Amino acid sequence: MQSLLSLLKYDLNKNERKLVILSSLGGMFELYDFTIYGLFSVYFAGQFFPNANELISVISSFVVFVMGYIARPLGGIIAGHYGDLYGRKKIVVITLALMGTVSIGIGVLPTYGSIGTAAPIILLVFRLVQGLTMGGQLGSLIVFASESIPHKRGYAIGGALAGTGAGMLLGALVNLVLLSILTPEQMRAWGWRIPFIIGGFIVIISYLIREKLHEIIVELATKQEERVKIPFSYVLRHHWKEVIMGICVTTPMATIGMLTMIFMPTYLKQIMHIDMSVAKHPLWIAALLSVLASLLIGALANRYHPVKVTIKCFFMLLFIIPLGYYIISLSQTVGLLTLGLCLVTMINGFFVVLSCLLISYLFPQKVRVTGLSLAFNLGMVIFSGLTPIVLSYIILKTGQVVLTPIIYIWIAGAIGVIGSLWMKKFVDAGFFGPSNL
Repeated sequence: MQSLLSLLKYDLNKNERKLVILSSLGGMFELYDFTIYGLFSVYFAGQFFPNANELISVISSFVVFVMGYIARPLGGIIAGHYGDLYGRKKIVVITLALMGTVSIGIGVLPTYGSIGTAAPIILLVFRLVQGLTMGGQLGSLIVFASESIPHKRGYAIGGALAGTGAGMLLGALVNLVLLSILTPEQMRAWGWRIPFIIGGFIVIISYLIREKLHEIIVELATKQEERVKIPFSYVLRHHWKEVIMGICVTTPMATIGMLTMIFMPTYLKQIMHIDMSVAKHPLWIAALLSVLASLLIGALANRYHPVKVTIKCFFMLLFIIPLGYYIISLSQTVGLLTLGLCLVTMINGFFVVLSCLLISYLFPQKVRVTGLSLAFNLGMVIFSGLTPIVLSYIILKTGQVVLTPIIYIWIAGAIGVIGSLWMKKFVDAGFFGPSNL
Protein backbone atom coordinates (compact mmCIF):
# COMPACT_ATOMS: atom_id res chain seq x y z
CA MET A 1 0.00 0.00 0.00
CA GLN A 2 2.84 2.39 0.85
CA SER A 3 4.54 1.81 -2.52
CA LEU A 4 1.22 2.44 -4.28
CA LEU A 5 0.79 5.74 -2.45
CA SER A 6 4.34 6.75 -3.34
CA LEU A 7 3.56 6.16 -7.01
CA LEU A 8 0.42 8.32 -6.81
CA LYS A 9 2.40 11.09 -5.07
CA TYR A 10 4.45 11.73 -8.25
CA ASP A 11 8.10 12.77 -8.32
CA LEU A 12 7.67 16.41 -9.35
CA ASN A 13 9.13 19.65 -8.10
CA LYS A 14 6.94 22.55 -7.01
CA ASN A 15 6.61 24.23 -10.41
CA GLU A 16 6.08 20.93 -12.23
CA ARG A 17 3.40 19.88 -9.77
CA LYS A 18 1.64 23.23 -10.10
CA LEU A 19 1.69 23.00 -13.89
CA VAL A 20 0.16 19.51 -13.85
CA ILE A 21 -2.54 20.56 -11.38
CA LEU A 22 -3.50 23.67 -13.33
CA SER A 23 -3.49 21.76 -16.64
CA SER A 24 -5.71 19.07 -15.18
CA LEU A 25 -8.19 21.53 -13.70
CA GLY A 26 -8.31 23.47 -16.94
CA GLY A 27 -9.06 20.28 -18.86
CA MET A 28 -11.87 19.21 -16.56
CA PHE A 29 -14.57 21.01 -18.52
CA GLU A 30 -13.70 19.26 -21.75
CA LEU A 31 -14.77 15.79 -20.62
CA TYR A 32 -17.51 17.14 -18.38
CA ASP A 33 -19.22 18.62 -21.41
CA PHE A 34 -19.12 15.39 -23.39
CA THR A 35 -20.02 13.26 -20.36
CA ILE A 36 -23.21 15.10 -19.58
CA TYR A 37 -24.44 14.66 -23.16
CA GLY A 38 -24.19 10.90 -22.73
CA LEU A 39 -25.53 10.90 -19.18
CA PHE A 40 -28.59 13.01 -19.92
CA SER A 41 -29.38 12.03 -23.52
CA VAL A 42 -31.79 9.39 -22.18
CA TYR A 43 -33.91 12.27 -20.85
CA PHE A 44 -33.83 14.79 -23.70
CA ALA A 45 -33.64 12.43 -26.69
CA GLY A 46 -37.42 12.18 -27.05
CA GLN A 47 -37.81 15.97 -26.92
CA PHE A 48 -35.59 16.52 -29.96
CA PHE A 49 -36.14 13.22 -31.78
CA PRO A 50 -39.69 12.07 -30.99
CA ASN A 51 -40.33 8.40 -31.83
CA ALA A 52 -42.64 5.70 -30.50
CA ASN A 53 -39.61 3.46 -29.94
CA GLU A 54 -37.58 5.06 -27.13
CA LEU A 55 -34.38 3.24 -28.13
CA ILE A 56 -34.66 4.70 -31.65
CA SER A 57 -34.87 8.20 -30.14
CA VAL A 58 -31.75 7.54 -28.12
CA ILE A 59 -29.92 6.23 -31.20
CA SER A 60 -30.97 9.39 -33.06
CA SER A 61 -29.53 11.56 -30.28
CA PHE A 62 -26.25 9.65 -30.56
CA VAL A 63 -26.20 10.30 -34.31
CA VAL A 64 -25.98 13.99 -33.42
CA PHE A 65 -23.34 13.07 -30.85
CA VAL A 66 -21.35 11.37 -33.61
CA MET A 67 -21.56 14.46 -35.84
CA GLY A 68 -19.65 16.31 -33.15
CA TYR A 69 -16.97 13.65 -33.35
CA ILE A 70 -16.82 13.85 -37.14
CA ALA A 71 -16.04 17.58 -36.85
CA ARG A 72 -13.12 16.87 -34.53
CA PRO A 73 -10.43 16.21 -37.17
CA LEU A 74 -11.21 19.54 -38.86
CA GLY A 75 -10.99 21.26 -35.48
CA GLY A 76 -7.68 19.52 -34.87
CA ILE A 77 -6.33 20.69 -38.22
CA ILE A 78 -7.33 24.31 -37.57
CA ALA A 79 -6.08 24.33 -33.98
CA GLY A 80 -2.93 22.46 -34.96
CA HIS A 81 -2.15 25.00 -37.68
CA TYR A 82 -2.31 27.98 -35.34
CA GLY A 83 -0.92 26.07 -32.36
CA ASP A 84 2.20 25.02 -34.26
CA LEU A 85 2.73 28.49 -35.75
CA TYR A 86 1.72 30.80 -32.89
CA GLY A 87 1.72 28.78 -29.67
CA ARG A 88 -0.22 26.04 -27.86
CA LYS A 89 -1.71 28.08 -25.03
CA LYS A 90 -3.62 30.59 -27.19
CA ILE A 91 -5.54 27.83 -28.95
CA VAL A 92 -6.39 26.10 -25.69
CA VAL A 93 -7.94 29.28 -24.26
CA ILE A 94 -9.94 30.15 -27.42
CA THR A 95 -11.42 26.67 -27.81
CA LEU A 96 -12.34 26.61 -24.13
CA ALA A 97 -14.39 29.80 -24.47
CA LEU A 98 -16.23 28.42 -27.51
CA MET A 99 -17.10 25.18 -25.74
CA GLY A 100 -18.61 27.04 -22.79
CA THR A 101 -20.75 29.22 -25.02
CA VAL A 102 -22.15 26.21 -26.87
CA SER A 103 -22.81 24.35 -23.62
CA ILE A 104 -25.03 27.17 -22.39
CA GLY A 105 -26.70 27.25 -25.82
CA ILE A 106 -27.70 23.58 -25.51
CA GLY A 107 -28.96 24.25 -21.99
CA VAL A 108 -31.46 26.87 -23.17
CA LEU A 109 -32.32 25.35 -26.57
CA PRO A 110 -36.10 25.02 -27.26
CA THR A 111 -37.33 21.48 -27.98
CA TYR A 112 -39.00 19.92 -31.04
CA GLY A 113 -42.41 20.63 -29.50
CA SER A 114 -41.65 24.36 -29.41
CA ILE A 115 -39.86 25.10 -32.69
CA GLY A 116 -40.23 21.88 -34.69
CA THR A 117 -37.40 20.56 -36.86
CA ALA A 118 -35.30 23.64 -36.10
CA ALA A 119 -34.60 22.15 -32.66
CA PRO A 120 -32.62 19.06 -33.76
CA ILE A 121 -30.94 21.13 -36.50
CA ILE A 122 -29.69 23.73 -34.00
CA LEU A 123 -28.61 20.93 -31.65
CA LEU A 124 -26.62 19.45 -34.53
CA VAL A 125 -24.95 22.83 -35.22
CA PHE A 126 -24.03 23.16 -31.55
CA ARG A 127 -22.56 19.68 -31.55
CA LEU A 128 -20.53 20.46 -34.67
CA VAL A 129 -19.05 23.54 -32.99
CA GLN A 130 -18.30 21.48 -29.89
CA GLY A 131 -16.60 18.90 -32.06
CA LEU A 132 -14.45 21.55 -33.72
CA THR A 133 -13.34 22.96 -30.38
CA MET A 134 -12.79 19.53 -28.85
CA GLY A 135 -10.63 18.62 -31.82
CA GLY A 136 -8.18 21.35 -30.90
CA GLN A 137 -8.52 21.29 -27.14
CA LEU A 138 -7.28 17.90 -25.95
CA GLY A 139 -4.50 17.57 -28.52
CA SER A 140 -3.09 20.95 -27.46
CA LEU A 141 -3.33 19.93 -23.80
CA ILE A 142 -1.40 16.69 -24.37
CA VAL A 143 1.33 18.49 -26.31
CA PHE A 144 1.56 21.26 -23.73
CA ALA A 145 1.91 18.78 -20.86
CA SER A 146 4.46 16.55 -22.61
CA GLU A 147 6.59 19.46 -23.81
CA SER A 148 6.55 21.18 -20.44
CA ILE A 149 8.04 18.19 -18.60
CA PRO A 150 9.50 16.00 -21.39
CA HIS A 151 11.47 13.59 -19.15
CA LYS A 152 8.51 13.19 -16.78
CA ARG A 153 5.81 13.04 -19.40
CA GLY A 154 4.21 9.98 -17.79
CA TYR A 155 3.59 12.07 -14.70
CA ALA A 156 2.59 15.11 -16.75
CA ILE A 157 0.10 13.36 -19.00
CA GLY A 158 -1.16 11.04 -16.25
CA GLY A 159 -1.84 14.00 -13.98
CA ALA A 160 -3.35 16.20 -16.69
CA LEU A 161 -5.65 13.44 -17.94
CA ALA A 162 -6.65 12.46 -14.42
CA GLY A 163 -7.99 15.99 -14.14
CA THR A 164 -9.64 15.69 -17.52
CA GLY A 165 -11.15 12.40 -16.33
CA ALA A 166 -12.38 14.28 -13.28
CA GLY A 167 -14.70 16.04 -15.71
CA MET A 168 -16.44 12.67 -16.07
CA LEU A 169 -16.55 12.42 -12.29
CA LEU A 170 -18.06 15.88 -12.02
CA GLY A 171 -20.68 14.97 -14.63
CA ALA A 172 -21.50 11.78 -12.72
CA LEU A 173 -21.82 13.74 -9.46
CA VAL A 174 -24.15 16.28 -11.10
CA ASN A 175 -26.16 13.33 -12.39
CA LEU A 176 -26.28 11.87 -8.87
CA VAL A 177 -27.49 15.12 -7.31
CA LEU A 178 -30.16 15.75 -9.93
CA LEU A 179 -31.51 12.19 -9.77
CA SER A 180 -31.70 12.56 -5.99
CA ILE A 181 -33.75 15.75 -5.97
CA LEU A 182 -35.76 15.54 -9.22
CA THR A 183 -38.33 13.04 -10.45
CA PRO A 184 -37.88 11.31 -13.85
CA GLU A 185 -40.67 13.53 -15.22
CA GLN A 186 -38.87 16.67 -14.05
CA MET A 187 -35.62 15.40 -15.53
CA ARG A 188 -37.28 14.93 -18.92
CA ALA A 189 -39.10 18.25 -18.74
CA TRP A 190 -36.29 20.61 -17.70
CA GLY A 191 -33.79 18.97 -15.34
CA TRP A 192 -31.50 17.82 -18.15
CA ARG A 193 -30.77 21.49 -18.97
CA ILE A 194 -29.11 22.21 -15.62
CA PRO A 195 -25.77 20.42 -16.23
CA PHE A 196 -25.26 22.20 -19.56
CA ILE A 197 -25.78 25.59 -17.93
CA ILE A 198 -23.43 24.61 -15.10
CA GLY A 199 -20.86 23.85 -17.78
CA GLY A 200 -20.90 27.50 -18.84
CA PHE A 201 -19.86 28.60 -15.37
CA ILE A 202 -17.13 25.95 -15.25
CA VAL A 203 -15.70 27.50 -18.40
CA ILE A 204 -15.12 30.81 -16.63
CA ILE A 205 -13.16 29.04 -13.90
CA SER A 206 -11.23 26.96 -16.45
CA TYR A 207 -10.39 30.07 -18.47
CA LEU A 208 -8.92 31.83 -15.43
CA ILE A 209 -6.91 28.70 -14.57
CA ARG A 210 -5.50 28.39 -18.08
CA GLU A 211 -4.55 32.09 -18.08
CA LYS A 212 -2.24 31.44 -15.11
CA LEU A 213 -0.21 28.80 -16.92
CA HIS A 214 2.18 31.37 -18.39
CA GLU A 215 3.30 32.30 -14.87
CA ILE A 216 4.74 28.82 -14.36
CA ILE A 217 6.44 27.87 -17.59
CA VAL A 218 7.66 29.65 -20.70
CA GLU A 219 6.11 28.05 -23.76
CA LEU A 220 8.50 26.47 -26.25
CA ALA A 221 9.11 28.58 -29.32
CA THR A 222 9.81 27.10 -32.72
CA LYS A 223 12.42 29.13 -34.56
CA GLN A 224 11.05 31.08 -37.50
CA GLU A 225 13.22 29.21 -40.01
CA GLU A 226 11.98 25.83 -38.69
CA ARG A 227 8.30 26.63 -39.09
CA VAL A 228 6.29 25.20 -41.96
CA LYS A 229 3.69 27.30 -43.74
CA ILE A 230 1.00 24.61 -43.78
CA PRO A 231 1.57 22.07 -40.97
CA PHE A 232 -1.33 19.86 -42.08
CA SER A 233 0.11 19.42 -45.57
CA TYR A 234 3.56 18.76 -44.14
CA VAL A 235 2.20 16.04 -41.82
CA LEU A 236 0.37 14.28 -44.67
CA ARG A 237 3.48 14.33 -46.86
CA HIS A 238 6.13 13.36 -44.32
CA HIS A 239 4.38 11.78 -41.31
CA TRP A 240 1.34 9.90 -42.63
CA LYS A 241 2.63 6.61 -41.19
CA GLU A 242 2.86 8.22 -37.75
CA VAL A 243 -0.73 9.40 -38.13
CA ILE A 244 -1.85 5.81 -38.75
CA MET A 245 0.17 4.65 -35.72
CA GLY A 246 -1.51 7.33 -33.64
CA ILE A 247 -4.97 6.26 -34.79
CA CYS A 248 -4.19 2.67 -33.79
CA VAL A 249 -2.98 3.52 -30.28
CA THR A 250 -5.95 5.84 -29.77
CA THR A 251 -8.40 2.99 -30.48
CA PRO A 252 -8.55 1.46 -26.96
CA MET A 253 -9.03 4.83 -25.28
CA ALA A 254 -11.70 5.92 -27.76
CA THR A 255 -13.69 2.69 -27.56
CA ILE A 256 -13.37 1.85 -23.87
CA GLY A 257 -13.96 5.44 -22.78
CA MET A 258 -17.13 5.65 -24.83
CA LEU A 259 -18.48 2.31 -23.60
CA THR A 260 -17.60 2.70 -19.95
CA MET A 261 -18.61 6.31 -19.30
CA ILE A 262 -20.55 8.04 -22.09
CA PHE A 263 -22.64 5.15 -23.38
CA MET A 264 -22.92 3.33 -20.04
CA PRO A 265 -26.05 5.13 -18.69
CA THR A 266 -27.90 4.34 -21.93
CA TYR A 267 -26.62 0.75 -21.83
CA LEU A 268 -27.79 0.31 -18.23
CA LYS A 269 -31.19 1.97 -18.64
CA GLN A 270 -32.32 1.14 -22.17
CA ILE A 271 -30.57 -2.18 -22.82
CA MET A 272 -30.00 -3.81 -19.41
CA HIS A 273 -33.20 -2.22 -17.99
CA ILE A 274 -31.48 -1.31 -14.72
CA ASP A 275 -33.20 1.37 -12.64
CA MET A 276 -31.05 4.52 -12.80
CA SER A 277 -31.77 5.16 -9.11
CA VAL A 278 -29.70 2.02 -8.47
CA ALA A 279 -26.94 3.13 -10.86
CA LYS A 280 -26.49 6.74 -9.73
CA HIS A 281 -24.00 5.97 -6.91
CA PRO A 282 -21.97 3.31 -8.77
CA LEU A 283 -21.47 5.66 -11.74
CA TRP A 284 -19.63 8.35 -9.80
CA ILE A 285 -17.66 5.83 -7.72
CA ALA A 286 -16.49 4.19 -10.94
CA ALA A 287 -15.57 7.61 -12.38
CA LEU A 288 -13.45 8.31 -9.29
CA LEU A 289 -11.61 5.01 -9.73
CA SER A 290 -10.91 5.94 -13.36
CA VAL A 291 -9.19 9.15 -12.20
CA LEU A 292 -7.05 7.23 -9.68
CA ALA A 293 -6.21 4.64 -12.34
CA SER A 294 -4.99 7.44 -14.62
CA LEU A 295 -2.65 8.73 -11.92
CA LEU A 296 -1.31 5.24 -11.22
CA ILE A 297 -0.68 4.26 -14.82
CA GLY A 298 0.99 7.62 -15.54
CA ALA A 299 3.48 6.93 -12.76
CA LEU A 300 4.11 3.37 -13.94
CA ALA A 301 4.60 4.47 -17.55
CA ASN A 302 7.07 7.09 -16.36
CA ARG A 303 9.08 4.41 -14.52
CA TYR A 304 8.75 1.55 -17.02
CA HIS A 305 8.63 1.46 -20.82
CA PRO A 306 5.18 2.69 -21.98
CA VAL A 307 4.85 0.00 -24.67
CA LYS A 308 5.52 -2.79 -22.16
CA VAL A 309 3.00 -1.27 -19.76
CA THR A 310 0.44 -1.09 -22.60
CA ILE A 311 0.86 -4.78 -23.46
CA LYS A 312 0.44 -5.81 -19.82
CA CYS A 313 -2.71 -3.70 -19.56
CA PHE A 314 -4.06 -5.39 -22.68
CA PHE A 315 -3.72 -8.81 -21.04
CA MET A 316 -5.54 -7.41 -18.00
CA LEU A 317 -8.26 -6.16 -20.34
CA LEU A 318 -8.83 -9.66 -21.77
CA PHE A 319 -9.94 -10.95 -18.37
CA ILE A 320 -11.23 -7.91 -16.50
CA ILE A 321 -13.62 -6.57 -19.15
CA PRO A 322 -15.62 -9.85 -19.48
CA LEU A 323 -15.75 -10.16 -15.70
CA GLY A 324 -16.91 -6.57 -15.33
CA TYR A 325 -19.70 -6.85 -17.90
CA TYR A 326 -20.78 -10.23 -16.52
CA ILE A 327 -21.12 -8.72 -13.04
CA ILE A 328 -23.05 -5.76 -14.50
CA SER A 329 -25.46 -8.22 -16.17
CA LEU A 330 -26.17 -9.71 -12.73
CA SER A 331 -26.59 -6.32 -11.12
CA GLN A 332 -29.64 -6.40 -8.96
CA THR A 333 -27.80 -4.68 -6.10
CA VAL A 334 -25.78 -1.49 -5.78
CA GLY A 335 -22.72 -3.44 -4.59
CA LEU A 336 -22.53 -5.73 -7.63
CA LEU A 337 -23.15 -2.89 -10.06
CA THR A 338 -20.43 -0.80 -8.41
CA LEU A 339 -17.93 -3.66 -8.63
CA GLY A 340 -18.68 -4.32 -12.31
CA LEU A 341 -18.46 -0.65 -13.28
CA CYS A 342 -15.25 -0.15 -11.32
CA LEU A 343 -13.56 -3.01 -13.15
CA VAL A 344 -14.31 -1.62 -16.61
CA THR A 345 -13.60 2.03 -15.71
CA MET A 346 -10.23 1.06 -14.20
CA ILE A 347 -9.20 -0.28 -17.62
CA ASN A 348 -10.55 2.92 -19.15
CA GLY A 349 -8.31 5.03 -16.89
CA PHE A 350 -5.27 2.97 -17.90
CA PHE A 351 -5.78 3.31 -21.65
CA VAL A 352 -6.74 6.99 -21.60
CA VAL A 353 -3.26 7.84 -20.32
CA LEU A 354 -1.33 5.19 -22.27
CA SER A 355 -2.88 6.14 -25.61
CA CYS A 356 -2.13 9.84 -25.20
CA LEU A 357 1.32 9.16 -23.80
CA LEU A 358 2.29 6.97 -26.74
CA ILE A 359 1.22 9.43 -29.43
CA SER A 360 3.12 12.25 -27.66
CA TYR A 361 6.34 10.62 -28.92
CA LEU A 362 5.40 10.52 -32.61
CA PHE A 363 5.81 13.98 -34.15
CA PRO A 364 8.54 16.67 -34.27
CA GLN A 365 7.88 19.92 -32.43
CA LYS A 366 7.22 22.07 -35.51
CA VAL A 367 4.10 20.03 -36.42
CA ARG A 368 3.41 18.30 -33.13
CA VAL A 369 -0.01 19.80 -32.37
CA THR A 370 -1.20 19.21 -35.94
CA GLY A 371 0.08 15.63 -36.14
CA LEU A 372 -1.09 14.60 -32.71
CA SER A 373 -4.50 16.26 -33.08
CA LEU A 374 -5.05 14.67 -36.48
CA ALA A 375 -4.17 11.15 -35.31
CA PHE A 376 -6.04 11.53 -32.04
CA ASN A 377 -9.23 12.94 -33.54
CA LEU A 378 -9.40 10.52 -36.46
CA GLY A 379 -9.13 7.70 -33.93
CA MET A 380 -11.90 9.25 -31.86
CA VAL A 381 -14.18 9.63 -34.89
CA ILE A 382 -13.71 6.07 -36.10
CA PHE A 383 -13.69 4.19 -32.82
CA SER A 384 -15.54 6.41 -30.35
CA GLY A 385 -18.03 8.44 -32.33
CA LEU A 386 -19.46 5.42 -34.15
CA THR A 387 -19.41 3.08 -31.15
CA PRO A 388 -22.83 3.96 -29.62
CA ILE A 389 -24.62 3.58 -32.96
CA VAL A 390 -22.85 0.39 -34.00
CA LEU A 391 -23.20 -1.19 -30.58
CA SER A 392 -26.88 -0.26 -30.25
CA TYR A 393 -27.60 -1.65 -33.72
CA ILE A 394 -25.76 -4.95 -33.11
CA ILE A 395 -27.50 -5.45 -29.77
CA LEU A 396 -30.86 -4.58 -31.33
CA LYS A 397 -30.35 -7.21 -34.06
CA THR A 398 -28.64 -9.97 -32.07
CA GLY A 399 -29.88 -9.52 -28.52
CA GLN A 400 -26.31 -10.16 -27.25
CA VAL A 401 -26.28 -7.47 -24.56
CA VAL A 402 -23.21 -8.77 -22.68
CA LEU A 403 -21.04 -10.41 -25.34
CA THR A 404 -21.23 -7.54 -27.85
CA PRO A 405 -19.39 -4.85 -25.80
CA ILE A 406 -16.81 -7.41 -24.61
CA ILE A 407 -15.80 -8.46 -28.13
CA TYR A 408 -15.86 -4.84 -29.27
CA ILE A 409 -13.39 -3.82 -26.54
CA TRP A 410 -11.16 -6.85 -27.19
CA ILE A 411 -10.81 -5.83 -30.83
CA ALA A 412 -10.03 -2.22 -29.86
CA GLY A 413 -7.40 -3.35 -27.37
CA ALA A 414 -5.71 -5.59 -29.94
CA ILE A 415 -5.50 -2.72 -32.45
CA GLY A 416 -3.94 -0.54 -29.76
CA VAL A 417 -1.26 -3.12 -28.94
CA ILE A 418 -0.39 -3.55 -32.63
CA GLY A 419 -0.05 0.23 -32.96
CA SER A 420 2.15 0.50 -29.86
CA LEU A 421 4.53 -2.21 -31.11
CA TRP A 422 4.67 -0.53 -34.52
CA MET A 423 5.73 2.80 -33.02
CA LYS A 424 8.12 1.35 -30.42
CA LYS A 425 11.20 2.95 -32.03
CA PHE A 426 9.70 6.42 -31.51
CA VAL A 427 8.99 5.70 -27.85
CA ASP A 428 12.49 4.25 -27.39
CA ALA A 429 14.05 7.43 -28.76
CA GLY A 430 12.19 9.62 -26.29
CA PHE A 431 12.10 7.27 -23.31
CA PHE A 432 15.74 6.15 -23.26
CA GLY A 433 17.50 8.90 -25.17
CA PRO A 434 17.57 12.67 -24.93
CA SER A 435 14.32 14.57 -25.22
CA ASN A 436 12.86 14.37 -28.70
CA LEU A 437 11.71 17.95 -28.49
